[in-house]
Amino acid sequence: MRLLLIATLSCISTTAPAQIYECIDATGKIEYTQKCAPGTIRQREVAKTGGGSPDAAGQPRSSYHEQEHAFRQRQFERDAQERKELAAAQTAAKKCTASRAHLVSIENARRVKGGNDPKTGEAHYLDDNERASVTQTARDAVSAYCK
Repeated sequence: MRLLLIATLSCISTTAPAQIYECIDATGKIEYTQKCAPGTIRQREVAKTGGGSPDAAGQPRSSYHEQEHAFRQRQFERDAQERKELAAAQTAAKKCTASRAHLVSIENARRVKGGNDPKTGEAHYLDDNERASVTQTARDAVSAYCK
C-alpha cells in the first residue's frame, strides 16, 4: 500500500505548468486567465511558471565563488577605467599648462626667435606677419587643450 502511494505521489507534479495572461476585451474589461478568449484586443503575459519551485523559472543561480569572481572582475575593470581617465586628465592638464606658457612667452617677448638659418647658422627672428601667425596657432592650442 505504501509503495503504491509513493509511486502515485512521485508521478504527480507539485505545481502545474501555467502561463497567466492579462486579457483586455473590446469593452475594456481586464481578465486574468491562462488563455485569452476570442475577441480579446490586447493580451500580455503576466506570469510564467514551470514545474517545480518558483525559483526554477528564474535565472540559474551561480555559486558564491562565481559571484565573487564576477564582482572582483567588475571592480578591477572599473579601477582600470578610472586610472585611464585620470591619466588622460593629467596629460590634458600638462598640455594646457604648456600651451598657455608658450602663448604668454610669445605675447610678452619683444622679439620672437624663429630658429636658426640652416645655411648660415644665424638666428632668424619673426616679422609681424609671422609672429601673428604663430600667436594664432598658440591661441588655437590653448583653446583646444584648455577646456
